Amino acid sequence: MSREYFIDFLVICFGISAWVQLNGLWVQTPVLVQQLPEGWKLSSYINFDYFLIHITLFLGTLSCILLSIFWKKTASIFGENHSIALLVLGGIFAIVDCTSSVLYLPFMANFKSQYFISYLIGEGFSGLIPSIVSLIQGIQNSPACVNKTEIINGTSKTTLVPKYGEPRFSTSVFFIILALLLVISWLAFHFLNKLASAKASDSNRSLQIAGNAQFEVIGEGLSNSRLVILLFIQTYICALTNGILPAIESFSALPYGSTTFHVAVNLSTISNPVACFIGFFKSNFQSDKVLGILTFLGSFFASYILFTALSSPNPPLQNFFGSFLIIVSFTLCFGIFTYAKTVIASILRNNCSDNHKPLFWCGVFTQLGSAFGAFTIFILVNSTKTFVASNPC
Repeated sequence: MSREYFIDFLVICFGISAWVQLNGLWVQTPVLVQQLPEGWKLSSYINFDYFLIHITLFLGTLSCILLSIFWKKTASIFGENHSIALLVLGGIFAIVDCTSSVLYLPFMANFKSQYFISYLIGEGFSGLIPSIVSLIQGIQNSPACVNKTEIINGTSKTTLVPKYGEPRFSTSVFFIILALLLVISWLAFHFLNKLASAKASDSNRSLQIAGNAQFEVIGEGLSNSRLVILLFIQTYICALTNGILPAIESFSALPYGSTTFHVAVNLSTISNPVACFIGFFKSNFQSDKVLGILTFLGSFFASYILFTALSSPNPPLQNFFGSFLIIVSFTLCFGIFTYAKTVIASILRNNCSDNHKPLFWCGVFTQLGSAFGAFTIFILVNSTKTFVASNPC
């Protein structure tokens, strides 16, 4: 089957827009938690066809531009200071990126199957590129503790508060870079619609009309029970990777230091495209047994991350080995789960006669899992004392 690498390039650029806003927001949290009133709880707050795709890309680009201007604006709500601009625009990020899963996957079903992994790689780059930018931006590991004097009921009170160093470039510049990435993705989507050569039915998936008017699909079918299991695993993984784990990353990694937090967040995001690249070269690696092993291993590392978050502000092994262990856990957890999602999407793409519907439902259950995870962890972080932040001073 002929392959046009320019189409691969366009598909990758298009895939970048799938989660680039939220991924960018997540990797910027090590900087944001130092400067915004929500502090360690910030992560839990922000977690909470063709025409529509154009609308989502427009909204995403506009939101990035607005956020670059107003990200530090706060307002008092119920007596507490909140980053109202970031939370509102972050909510738009969530709507845009969550909608992309439902819109983009069925859109990619119109293309030859050989380009599907390229889309997943592009989706991985939506995390890789912001992570690289964030690593270049840098962050100071240990804050300086300075005196802060407040007058409370006529009485002067002095406390030690952390003061963090400035990154190499501001958060405003970071969000402008995200906006430029979305413009590139928007252009790629426009050109993909113009290239008819990419849109063709695979020869090994053609439908043959028999004399009795029944349709037979050449290739392996997908039973209802297997479909349910795959969608359940997809829901479970997305509840963890899109909802629960991002919201507790500050409680899990920040007690080991700002640098550990910064590296863990970024390497876990970088592991996404790496896992997709493996899927690119192992596109036939679709064993249910392997999928089960991947789900188990990812759950093992997720359990350790959850354990350290529950142990905050005094998690075990607060030394170099502990920092190394939490970074490895974040990286392998997200990498393994990403590869598992790649396997699920490939199975749904390649084993159904009408691949639009299973990919659509894959997108739907992705968002159901993400929403369930985000809602659950939001309640636990903000309405209970399950997760406790520490004072760096």
